[in-house]
Amino acid sequence: VVQRESIAYAKNFCDGYVRSSGVSGDDYTVNVVPDLKTWSQFRPNGLDVQQLDISNIRVISSVLGQTVALNHFEQLVDGMLKNFEEVNQFESSGFMSNSILASLTDRIW
Repeated sequence: VVQRESIAYAKNFCDGYVRSSGVSGDDYTVNVVPDLKTWSQFRPNGLDVQQLDISNIRVISSVLGQTVALNHFEQLVDGMLKNFEEVNQFESSGFMSNSILASLTDRIW
């Protein structure tokens, strides 16, 4: 319920959706542990912090946002490398399918 409410609230600040590679979502938890010896401690799919204030929320959301952006650009680069590989195969074989040719020309224009 909280996740749906959070997504509905966040949509007020979004221009659109970013297509994912089939992953429906990741859970990332932030736990407040007041007696933690350090400011924060990372763990798989989560973070422990001494206190949760607006400054900490800004840092956490900024890092998560950058992670999403990096994942998006990683997918773009992977697609470009795949196309480059197909062009190299064309150079050796002399044959390129129409779909590959169309996708390459679309990216140019």
